[in-house]
Amino acid sequence: MKAEAALREYVGSLVKRDEASLKAVASNEILDRAAVYRGLPAFIEKQRGSMVKQFGDDPNLASRVSVGRAVLEGNVVTADIGIDGTAIAKPWHFIVAEDGSLKVNVLPPGFTRPRPPGATAADWYLVQTYPSQNVFCGEAYCPNYVPGSSGGGYAYVCNNGQTQAGVNCYDQCGFWGNGTEFRSYGFSIGQCDWNTWGVDVWVTEGGAQCNDYC
Repeated sequence: MKAEAALREYVGSLVKRDEASLKAVASNEILDRAAVYRGLPAFIEKQRGSMVKQFGDDPNLASRVSVGRAVLEGNVVTADIGIDGTAIAKPWHFIVAEDGSLKVNVLPPGFTRPRPPGATAADWYLVQTYPSQNVFCGEAYCPNYVPGSSGGGYAYVCNNGQTQAGVNCYDQCGFWGNGTEFRSYGFSIGQCDWNTWGVDVWVTEGGAQCNDYC
């Protein structure tokens, strides 16, 4: 499957910090964004760090990722991806190149385009308990959450019950343009960049923390 081969090449390039391999498999939109954001080496370190924090520093990580359902619409493939047979909660997007190969774009094409003046955007963020042998619960929420409201933006999770929850928050920062500030028990935990690998905010025994910071 082309999408799986592209995904594994992308993951492998991050594991090895291989700029040439990344340039061969990443879309022009990612490469152009990396060039103006902090540079390609910084992009590799940022994405590698986020990936390793969630799945471990495994030199064979590329062989553990897989692609499930994949849908082609125009020149865009939207695919469900997983690791060790477990689905990752966020779909990935690939661009069909002129030669028929697939280039990793991660987000839908156009994610780098400026928004119209006054326009805001929101995304779905994943909050999850951090592995521990002790029983604990905790909360995480974004600034647009209004206590007592029926709207989204708030998550309360326990490692002996509902271990993860999704919240909708307004986008404010980050490489992907999909990061936001999170708070826990009245205190800011910082601005969390949108994590392409799954969990955006980890709830721990001592509070909450971003998987990756903007």
